[in-house]
Amino acid sequence: MDNQERQQQIGIHTGLSTSVKVAISVVIAGAVVAGVALALLMTKTVGS
Repeated sequence: MDNQERQQQIGIHTGLSTSVKVAISVVIAGAVVAGVALALLMTKTVGS
């Protein structure tokens, strides 16, 4: 019983950390894309 409960807790914890990692990756990717888009807009504005 104890071992099963422990495995369940570990599984939940792993699932949480995985979704957190995915969320962070998505946020970072979004920030990078936004940064690149802003940089392109700035260079276009400066260039014209």
